[in-house]
Amino acid sequence: MIAAGAGMGKSTSLAMSISENRLAPAGIDIWLGCEPADVAPEHLLYGLSAAFGSDVILDVFGVCEAVVARAPQEVSIIFDDVHELGPDSHAVIHGLVDDLPANGHLVLSGRTEVPIPLARLEAQHQVTRLDPQLLLLSPDEVSQMYGAQAAVHGGWPALVSLAARQRSGDDFVWQEVVGKLSTEEASAVHALVAIGPADLGTLEAVGGVMEPTLASLPMVSRSNDVWIAHDLWNQAIDTDTGHDDLRRLAIDYLSSRGNHEAVVDVALRSKSLGALALESLSQIIVDRPPPPSLCHRWLKLAGDLGAEAEFEFLEGLRLRSDRPSSRQCGDAFRRAADRFGERANIEGEAVALGQVVFCAHVRRDVETMTVAFGRINELAVAGSRPATQLAALGGALLAFATNEPSKSLVQLRHGDHKWADPALASLASWIEAGALSQLGRPSLAAARRSQQLRTGLPGTSDVVLWSLIREGRWTEAVAETKNRPSFDGDRDRFLWTCWCAAVHGALGAVDDAAECLAEAESCQVEENWRGQLQLGLVRCMVALAQGEHGHSADLVAELLVPYPLADRAAAMYMVAPRIVFEGVVDGPAQLEPLAVGPLHRRDLRLLTALAEARSLGSNAPIREVTWVDRTGELLTALQVDGAAEFLVRASAAGRPEAVGAISSFFDIAGDAARDHIRAFCTHDEPELAKAAGAIVGTLPIRPSEPRKLGFLGTSTLAIDGRLVETAQWRRERVRSLLGFIVMHRTCTRDQVMAALWPDVDEASARRNLRTTLNLVHKCLEPDRASGDAPYFVRSTGSTLTLVGDGALDVDVWSFVSDLDQAAALEADGLPSTALPLLERAVDTYRGDLLQDVDDALWIDDERHPLRRRYLAACVRLAQLHLALGQADKAETYARRAIANEPWSEPGHCALVAAHLDLNDRAGAIRAAFACRQALAEIGGAAEPATIAMLTDLLAT
Repeated sequence: MIAAGAGMGKSTSLAMSISENRLAPAGIDIWLGCEPADVAPEHLLYGLSAAFGSDVILDVFGVCEAVVARAPQEVSIIFDDVHELGPDSHAVIHGLVDDLPANGHLVLSGRTEVPIPLARLEAQHQVTRLDPQLLLLSPDEVSQMYGAQAAVHGGWPALVSLAARQRSGDDFVWQEVVGKLSTEEASAVHALVAIGPADLGTLEAVGGVMEPTLASLPMVSRSNDVWIAHDLWNQAIDTDTGHDDLRRLAIDYLSSRGNHEAVVDVALRSKSLGALALESLSQIIVDRPPPPSLCHRWLKLAGDLGAEAEFEFLEGLRLRSDRPSSRQCGDAFRRAADRFGERANIEGEAVALGQVVFCAHVRRDVETMTVAFGRINELAVAGSRPATQLAALGGALLAFATNEPSKSLVQLRHGDHKWADPALASLASWIEAGALSQLGRPSLAAARRSQQLRTGLPGTSDVVLWSLIREGRWTEAVAETKNRPSFDGDRDRFLWTCWCAAVHGALGAVDDAAECLAEAESCQVEENWRGQLQLGLVRCMVALAQGEHGHSADLVAELLVPYPLADRAAAMYMVAPRIVFEGVVDGPAQLEPLAVGPLHRRDLRLLTALAEARSLGSNAPIREVTWVDRTGELLTALQVDGAAEFLVRASAAGRPEAVGAISSFFDIAGDAARDHIRAFCTHDEPELAKAAGAIVGTLPIRPSEPRKLGFLGTSTLAIDGRLVETAQWRRERVRSLLGFIVMHRTCTRDQVMAALWPDVDEASARRNLRTTLNLVHKCLEPDRASGDAPYFVRSTGSTLTLVGDGALDVDVWSFVSDLDQAAALEADGLPSTALPLLERAVDTYRGDLLQDVDDALWIDDERHPLRRRYLAACVRLAQLHLALGQADKAETYARRAIANEPWSEPGHCALVAAHLDLNDRAGAIRAAFACRQALAEIGGAAEPATIAMLTDLLAT
């Protein structure tokens, strides 16, 4: 059953389904497009007779007989536009539902369902209804097919098509939709236009609107439990008659359910309902301030209400997302608090003062915070619930603002606070995380608690990222940078991109770090000393990543003038102590008294050990220093270049922890890690050079440039799109060895020697394998430094393994994968979707496997299965294109099949059929003669259908 409005694409979808069935027939489709004359049963049955291609069918029994005659094939009778039928014709449909034989099926499609009883079949799960929303085009489909100019029509196929042809859809909406709405449908549309998006309960309360009515309407969509009328309905139904009465009914229902946001949405649609909007908005502000998206929407609809306390509060929230430290933001909240106070609304006043406190805290304006908390305490005494909660948090927030993290933690833990407001609970956890970080202690648990509440509090989106960095959890930190949140404003985007730049800089990803830094600089919308200092510190880190140590020292010297180390900025410098430790003459001495916590002391311990090792020319300090709990902590303290040096010295010093740490270091930092360690291979200290050489010789790292191997046809190797044509690649045994490893992925050395050198003694075969394998490495990784471990072909004991990740593309693997996917799609009844995969696979097959290699018998065992799959794909493509009426393409693939296998009976038959479809009878006869000759050569019995076709064609 398909019931959907005009222009929804019902007939098009049915035509596509029928076309799909022609490609891979699962039965017979009988299609009948109903018309007004079909209100008469005789006319409907006459149309069915023509559709079946049979004598005149007089009744339902005759239809059933026509279906039985086609057994065992399944027969689907498709009635399109059933809304054109009348009661007498409905009786025909009812009769078919009751009497159709087992191989018969009905598809009923129209603007409304046929009114026939289906309860019995539904109980037996024999009725399927198609959701009309599935017929709408998705935004991507609209954009792809018609461009952005059609996007405003919500995926309604008919209107999208009209828009693409630059024609108005107004006449279509009026003539085909509005003019044909039933009374129930018109009521549903009017209710949605009056009150806006609504759930079913609200619509039932407003006008008894039922779900089946909504589901039948075009351009009415459902998102979760909310029904939404497209804007086109507002244009089509422009009257406002009776809308306020509907809105009041909706507001009464929504208020009874405590849905204040929906009340505001409905009330702001009418100037006469402003008092109701303010009442609900005040409740929202007290319960939980709305997100910026709602603030923007409601502010646009405020009109004469803009000067009220509630809308001043919304204005403050709007400014808070970008500029929480600005005077304008604080002033908006202050005005809101004053106006709530004038109305004796102590709850609203307390919440507004809480926002005043927050804005002052961002500026570290302790005076304003103190005054605001004084009034909040008075409101708490007066019985304000929000004020009581804020007062409990006040001591912690003030201590945090005055750089007293220990006192802040004491205040937070004084008493057992049950935060009723999730925003306050999030803020409390954020303060805890910040205080722990200032004290050099792990803060991730508190950071995660803050983030999990997801209250959208500005300035908190980066809390988990900086906690991960401080604790050395770099794999998680990198993953976090890829999980970019949606920002409510530029302030959060600034903080996030600053920390992302710090992550990339510490890992040596210079380009990514510079890109994030540039974004941070572009969205710093306010002058704030913390933002200025954070940006300056990130610039220092990026300079270090670029190897510009002098420039980093200059930058930090400039920062220390306005933001001295021992002042309120001390905690921020301790996040990246290397900048001061190495960039300031007496940096270590200045940092020492600030290292109050274990993470601070860890960083200074590592920095000091590395500095002493350099100055003494001895690795003894590295040998004696306390090892870190996780490798990432080295990156936190030293960045990638310093961590590389530390690990080389640790390896030279014989630290057993270095082995696992170096592997983890490579996994985290990749190419940058290897490059920095490789630089020590030529170090003046022989001990370091030796240790670095041993490291790069045992741990492989993925090359940045992709490789592409072609073994179907003439062998090719391309690195970053450039063909390799070296003398090593031209050696046949090199291609043969690599081909063997490609086909097996993992194999033993004995298997390789038996396949490539079966006629020589074992010692000679091993020598040949060793020499040839070295040449394979040089072909795949020509830039690999001497002594570096190879990446693609790994050797573990007696086993060779080819690493087939995203850095290596092999045509044989792609060919097999495409064919496997196509087979799965065909098994699912989707041959049209399988077709492009088959075409791609056939295009990939440039010839037999390693056709330019003849010295190995093993190749024949691999060639034949691939050749058979190629032949089958060509034949199947010819058959599919014949079903699609594309005889020219069918001829091409049939000829490719015959060229690959001259005795392919299906290939010859497809070629004959293609010529006949092209009206080339002479070509068909020639193809038939060639088919008969090929079959005679192999002496096998042809299929009966082939014999009949040849006999019929050649007899003429």
